[in-house]
Amino acid sequence: MSRKTVLYVAITAAAATAAFFGGGAISQSLNDDTSTGGCKAALQRDFEANQADARAGRDPQNEGTPSECAGVDNATLERYAGELIEKGLGESLEDAWSSPTPTP
Repeated sequence: MSRKTVLYVAITAAAATAAFFGGGAISQSLNDDTSTGGCKAALQRDFEANQADARAGRDPQNEGTPSECAGVDNATLERYAGELIEKGLGESLEDAWSSPTPTP
């Protein structure tokens, strides 16, 4: 896979994830008793599924906030989204730069 393709996939996955989180689906109220560990894992699963869809040329299938995130405040969700995007882009860019340059 060429660097351009990998970069395109990384950017597409980031855009899909940004649309996922920015789509107005996050409207739950703050609940201090909610454990956020399950939420982050659910967001990670959805993010990875969206990346796989982008690599396969499909539209992302995971839209909306996972039920595990009910009651998690917006600031925490935004922090998780940033961490996931940063990790995903970092891995994609690392793969792109470590791949050999194709010869024509």
